[in-house]
Amino acid sequence: MDGVESSSYDDMAMLPLVEGLSIFMTFAFQKNYLIGELNAGFKQVMNGFDLSRLLIGLQCVGAAVQSLMRRFNT
Repeated sequence: MDGVESSSYDDMAMLPLVEGLSIFMTFAFQKNYLIGELNAGFKQVMNGFDLSRLLIGLQCVGAAVQSLMRRFNT
């Protein structure tokens, strides 16, 4: 497609998945295909990362608490 480049690459951390990237150079689309606010995508993605870090931290704390409970209850 004109104005769009895509490629994939290998990532040691994510062997079962194929990672890739898309670059939109001179790509234009109709305004009715816009989802959300114009130029707000980066901000929305970064907010999602904040939530993900919180959830991963809670999973780690939960696993640590469970390990301590098993260790001292036996």
